[in-house]
Amino acid sequence: MRTAIRSGVDGEPTQTTLSGRDIICLARRSWHSPWKNNQQLMSRLAQTNRVLYVGPPPSLRTALGEIRARAPRGPILERHGSMLYVYQAPRPLAKSRISRPFNWITERLRLSHVHQLARRLGFRSPILWIFDPMLSDAVGTFGEKLVIYHVIDNYVECLPSTAVGLRRIVAKNEERMLRRADIVFAVSHTLHQRCLQYNRNSYLVPNGVDYSLFRQSTERPAIPSDVQSIPKPIIGYVGVIEANMNVALLQRIADAHPEWSLMLVGPAELADRSRLDALLRRSNVFHLGFKPVDEIPSYIKCCDVCIMPDDERTDGDSLKLYEYLACGRPVVCLTDDPSVRRFKPLVRIAHDASDFVRCIRDSLQEDPSLASARMEAAQENSWTARVNVLSEVIIGHLSVGDRQPSSSNFKLTQR
Repeated sequence: MRTAIRSGVDGEPTQTTLSGRDIICLARRSWHSPWKNNQQLMSRLAQTNRVLYVGPPPSLRTALGEIRARAPRGPILERHGSMLYVYQAPRPLAKSRISRPFNWITERLRLSHVHQLARRLGFRSPILWIFDPMLSDAVGTFGEKLVIYHVIDNYVECLPSTAVGLRRIVAKNEERMLRRADIVFAVSHTLHQRCLQYNRNSYLVPNGVDYSLFRQSTERPAIPSDVQSIPKPIIGYVGVIEANMNVALLQRIADAHPEWSLMLVGPAELADRSRLDALLRRSNVFHLGFKPVDEIPSYIKCCDVCIMPDDERTDGDSLKLYEYLACGRPVVCLTDDPSVRRFKPLVRIAHDASDFVRCIRDSLQEDPSLASARMEAAQENSWTARVNVLSEVIIGHLSVGDRQPSSSNFKLTQR
């Protein structure tokens, strides 16, 4: 089993940080969307390497809507700092929800376009870093010296159980991606075990947190203007509102304790908003919408208790948990999985809806000294520490490749 977990703190790059390389990242998230694993890692790797960040193409529906509204699309290639380039596919290379032949054509055109831009920028023999399981055909496109597949979720289980055909396609593509990658990184124990079935060079590297950003926020007393009128205590959820959120649980919390304010901070990425809209009609529920990444800590620190009401999904490694801990806030989770369990007793794990409400009540009365322990735990799980671990694995594989022995000779022990 390959495990690559090591503690560290935010700070300057160390001698184990990958440097002087060209990286082409095929991401699942737009650079300008709420920051998650993709953007956090690449922004740090771009401090010592040249990075071409390739976000997903726009949907055909979005592209057509922008054309009808004559909305500006923005530049195809943006430069952020001296070594980070962000690619945004033009509208003709949009992705259809229903036409596989259309997507087959536009995806190959998109990869060809990225390849041309990369060569124009002087990228030669880059590291190809893929987050999307559907991009196994991209392997070999860029003359890359190393292929990394980064697994942050169980993509098949993200799909509805009724979408049998689509689930089969995703599973087939991910298996191919796992087998073709030189290195596989997985963010949770469950995902890591599954990856090892297909690729022995699979490593467990959990998510992290921008600890410096959160530490600085806790030192600032200012309260965001849209929070100042919300009555205390505030039970807060800060993150993207997705389909796996247990809205029924939130309704129960709001109804059982009208003296509590339920504050939701983040964009709603839901196909059906009807249940969320019903929740938001309650007088003690407040939805503050999307906030820029550098403002997130200010909202978390205003919460008396932070909650993770995610239902059923236990394969990933939630960024929210690290961010909550970095602000020292009490945390109540609904799902009991290894990624959460390793932080007990700093977090409370509820077994059902009634227990969830009880855990919130206990959290409102807990010992304040636990805040510093949570912040220390977050500091040990900074993104800088994660980049150093990833770098050590990558550098080891590159050096092995230079000597031409089997990659199985490389081993990073748990520390």
